[in-house]
Amino acid sequence: MAGGAGMGPLEPLHPAVLAMGGGQTCVVAADGSVWCWGYNQDGALGDGTTTTRLLPTRVSGITDAVSVACGTGHTCALATNGDVHCWGQNESGQVGDGTELNRLEPVAVPGLPRATQLILGGNITCALLEGGKLACWGNNERGQLGDGTRTKRTSPVDVPVRADVRGLALSSSALYQVTNDGSVWMLGDGESGLETTRPPLGTLRILPLPGVAERVVSASNSTCAVLSDASSLCWGENYWGPLDDVRPFKTKITSPTLIDGMPRTVQLGLTLYHGCGRLEDGSVSCWGSGSFGTGIGFHRNSPATQVPGVQGVTRVAVGGLRSCALERDGRLLCWGYAGGGLGDGTATFSAEPRTMAKFGEIVELQAGQAHACAMLADGAVTCWGSNVDGELGDDTQLARTEPQIISGLAPATRLAIGGSHNCIIDALGEVSCWGLNQAGQLGSTDPKSTSAAVHVSLPERAIDLALGDATSCALLESRAVMCWGANVHGEAGSSTIADALPPTRVEGVGSPTQLSVGFEHACALIDDGTVQCWGANVCGQRGDGDTMSQYAAHTVDGVRTAVSVVTGANHTCALLSDGTVQCWGRYVESCPGVDQPAILPHPIPGISEAVELAAGRFHTCARLRDGTLICWGVGERIASSTANKFAPVPSLGAQVRHIAGGGEFSCATLVNGDVSCWGDNTFGQLGWGGRWVQDLPVEVQGLPALAPPRD
Repeated sequence: MAGGAGMGPLEPLHPAVLAMGGGQTCVVAADGSVWCWGYNQDGALGDGTTTTRLLPTRVSGITDAVSVACGTGHTCALATNGDVHCWGQNESGQVGDGTELNRLEPVAVPGLPRATQLILGGNITCALLEGGKLACWGNNERGQLGDGTRTKRTSPVDVPVRADVRGLALSSSALYQVTNDGSVWMLGDGESGLETTRPPLGTLRILPLPGVAERVVSASNSTCAVLSDASSLCWGENYWGPLDDVRPFKTKITSPTLIDGMPRTVQLGLTLYHGCGRLEDGSVSCWGSGSFGTGIGFHRNSPATQVPGVQGVTRVAVGGLRSCALERDGRLLCWGYAGGGLGDGTATFSAEPRTMAKFGEIVELQAGQAHACAMLADGAVTCWGSNVDGELGDDTQLARTEPQIISGLAPATRLAIGGSHNCIIDALGEVSCWGLNQAGQLGSTDPKSTSAAVHVSLPERAIDLALGDATSCALLESRAVMCWGANVHGEAGSSTIADALPPTRVEGVGSPTQLSVGFEHACALIDDGTVQCWGANVCGQRGDGDTMSQYAAHTVDGVRTAVSVVTGANHTCALLSDGTVQCWGRYVESCPGVDQPAILPHPIPGISEAVELAAGRFHTCARLRDGTLICWGVGERIASSTANKFAPVPSLGAQVRHIAGGGEFSCATLVNGDVSCWGDNTFGQLGWGGRWVQDLPVEVQGLPALAPPRD
């Protein structure tokens, strides 16, 4: 059964709630929840684990945040009532709970009056409190906490503060305070060379700047200020060129210096490696170590350069070796290098901006014989429809007419659905399956079906999955294909007709990039644009000119420029690079005396701008470039009526973002985030709350809703 990921616009965020730390990126969603992704070795993502996340994952227990801030390895959120919760690395007491124990989930910072602003830097946390007071905790080796010592603090301590402070910034050696008159005051040793004489610890002193400061940002031992004339000044360490676009790397800047190429700056972000600024026209310009975040090149050391494809920006943030920009329409773009992932589920490096997954959004939608499942951006899986064999994962056999989140399941990075079973890949590349297991399709020798996920033993990390009626296949990191389960016609790649357990390597497959498994055959898209298939072939579904079953992969005749492949019960279709579609096999249950034209690929007439395919049991649907949907084949209610026809699905209009084909039903995600399904509904697989068959699409109920865009 075919399926795939659907990406779309982000859920709108509150202003200034995009934050980046050493390896984590976090945002506050419109409902007050906090979502983070990236490195998680010390719990900086707050999801109760130390598992790195490639997609946004929801922080445990935070429901009413108004802002979030990130340090090198810890994160804090400010609630609507002024409470502060922190989590992650805590070796210097920066979480503020009186200990030095890392916290994998948020803990309340005790003893704080109502906070109005948070600022995190390195291993330090500060909160500006109602009434103008300031409290800080964490590392203090440079005297930046202002308590007259160099002793780290695991609980908040009062810090000297100007009465009219309106902004804060933390470097590794100083705490900066911006006052209402545009002055900048400093606590701590400060950046090297900034002062000729060093005053006693705990002394708050003014920093001489050639203008009125609007805001200050710091990172490591570097600091920049945006002045009232929209110019930008920087000082401190310049190891990778984040402060100055002309001087050689590793050159310290001991006095505030103007950054060229940054006209009309509104907001800045700064890391050890690079800097980025949001300009008045909504564009973003960056400078410093280019491959680490500017999107322009390696170790760029020239005037700040505009990042292409980014416009209408309301917030820019940088962290480590990466950058993100939040656009006015709610779209979040990120680029640079992030070992923990940029946030789109796949990329760890991109020299160009990439659109991130929305928090709570459906990023993958799949349909089985009589059930459907969706994977959300945080890795949660929600399912509905038939549950005879535990395929909904809820420890019952009760059919569900509305989606229900599966509890106890590891966050998924990929989801695949078969006839009556499901599998996921988790962040470690491990595969787990649940549901029907009569042929070992769960990877277990126990023939009993189960609603609890079963681990599948594979020799290396899996990067993709495809499931058929009773067969499962995984694409491994080495590009090997391994299958398990039913093997009557060689569909699991085994030379015997017995069920394939343990998983068997399929012979003869080239270098595959995508898999699809049908009723009793399977296919792989090869990186050269060809397609290879194996298994049953009585209907010509392998496309190699005969009707003999084969356990080894054979190349499909005449397909040379494929970009995706989908399989139904006894048919296969390939989407070509020019937007046309070729199919082979038959849209029927069985094929006695199959005719020659069906054995070889043939073009589908009238389709020239397809961008996505999905196959059901006896039908296929294509999403066109303009967002419309067209379906064809045989079977009950394959499109908009019970007829055997080739027809558009008119009620969806030009709104389709992604499609999935099930047994005798289909589903589509729309550009507004809704999901609609149509066709057979015997087990409630259309997800609208009833069990009546629907000729026209109906909206699936109970899925995460998108908030409307806002300025």
